[in-house]
Amino acid sequence: MSWLKKIILFMVATILMNGCASLDDQQSRKEYYSICDAIAQSGGGKISKEEFYAAAKDKARAEEVYKMCDPNNTGYITDDVATDPTKVRMMQQVIRMTEPRPR
Repeated sequence: MSWLKKIILFMVATILMNGCASLDDQQSRKEYYSICDAIAQSGGGKISKEEFYAAAKDKARAEEVYKMCDPNNTGYITDDVATDPTKVRMMQQVIRMTEPRPR
C-alpha cells in the first residue's frame, strides 16, 4: 500500500473516531439529564448530595461516586459531569431510576 493511501486511510479513521466520540458525549448528556429529571428536586441540571444519596441503592458506592462527581465538595453534582460518560454510567449504576417528574 502506498504512503498516500495509508495517510488517507488514517485520516478517514480519525474522522470516524471523532464522530463516534461526539455521539457518546451527546448520549452521556441525555443520560445525565434523565438522572436529573428522575431524582433532582433542585432543577437546573444540579443534583444535591442528599438527592443522590436518597436515590442510591448502595450507599457506600454512592459516597465513592459522589466524591468523584463533586471533587470540589460544592454539595451538588452539576452538568459538568454530563460530558464524562464514565461518571454518568457510574451514577446510573448506584441509583435506582424512577419516572421523571412532570415539568
